[in-house]
Amino acid sequence: MSESVKVVVKCRPLNRRERELHCRQVVDVDPTTGQCSITKDRDSPPKTFTFDGAYGGEATNEQLYLDIAFPLVEGVTEGYNGTIFAYGQTGGGKTFTMQAAIFYSTYT
Repeated sequence: MSESVKVVVKCRPLNRRERELHCRQVVDVDPTTGQCSITKDRDSPPKTFTFDGAYGGEATNEQLYLDIAFPLVEGVTEGYNGTIFAYGQTGGGKTFTMQAAIFYSTYT
């Protein structure tokens, strides 16, 4: 197993309050290229960022676990070091995603 840092982004879907306020999604995610594009307003070109992986609001926690955490957990069981670090805005879903990762690692 090679040593490297991978940066993976998960963008949450709009929550109920945001939908009720008719907010629009400003982040477009392309999982095939690992890119996220942020559109400030309709007249400005989007700013695009590329990551090792990118998941949109439709991605399940199970999918993230199988794609990202499971290979890391397997490496740890083989004696390698591994860390998953969740970083982001308050209310962004970090705890929700990490609790799901613990659940899947325990019951799979």
